[in-house]
Amino acid sequence: IGENGAGKSTLCKILSGAITPESGSIVTGGQTYPSLTPIKAKAAGIGMVYQEFNLVPELSIWENLFVGKEILRGPLIDSKAMLQRSRAVFADMGVNIDCQAKIKDISVAYCQLVEIANELSRNPELIIFDEPTTSLTARETEKLFSIIECIRDDGKSIIYIRSEEHTSELQSHTQ
Repeated sequence: IGENGAGKSTLCKILSGAITPESGSIVTGGQTYPSLTPIKAKAAGIGMVYQEFNLVPELSIWENLFVGKEILRGPLIDSKAMLQRSRAVFADMGVNIDCQAKIKDISVAYCQLVEIANELSRNPELIIFDEPTTSLTARETEKLFSIIECIRDDGKSIIYIRSEEHTSELQSHTQ
């Protein structure tokens, strides 16, 4: 928690490999890294949910979950397996969503859930949330915290970045 400009998002970007640190090192899973690339961060078990969405509006939810990590059956893409896996990820999150819907046709809250599902599908040990409730309603925020609690209960580590002016919703969930 900190005020705008305190470096919260920069720290997240360093951990996720989006920015190279000027000094220091990153220690995770018993390994020490002077810096990480996004690929190395994912391989090290670090997942990142940014404030901004990185989704392709014209693609379906399941297609967005598998961009760059398609399931193949021989030389062909296995759409059926990817759709089934997408449904399983959302079921594990307790989210009822039509995985065949296009991103452009779903709400901002569901886009946030797709971003979370995308990271969870990679099975990270650490998942970083950079101000994920900024554009969510109170009800949507409650659902998000329910999902975060499930992630915690699954033994995953969580870094939750929040600016000082929005600490009230976080305080009731940090028992």
